[in-house]
Amino acid sequence: MICPICGIGVKTKYALSRYDNKTNICDLCGQREAKFIWHSHSYFDEKKPNEKMKWPLWRSIIANILERQKAELEKVRQYNLEWYNTHPGWWGTKTGEMLKKHWNLSDEETNSGEEE
Repeated sequence: MICPICGIGVKTKYALSRYDNKTNICDLCGQREAKFIWHSHSYFDEKKPNEKMKWPLWRSIIANILERQKAELEKVRQYNLEWYNTHPGWWGTKTGEMLKKHWNLSDEETNSGEEE
């Protein structure tokens, strides 16, 4: 199944969209919908989202939340990368190696702690 909100293929862990309680979406978009409704509860005023807006608008709102999250995570990644590269010897630690793997960094992208 392809999630109709984010377009990512989903093999397991479907969620039921809060928009109409019929559409299957991915688990992460289900979480985003829940957070959006929770933060917007006064707007919805006990009504279903499909009673307040059409699907294309709903989909774009939830997809936009995803894009903002990606941008925020990239900012955090860049900030942390800058910090780690200014502290000699960090990448040689077990945690440093785990972060390199998590962030898909090559050795060239990291300062190995050697002074130039």
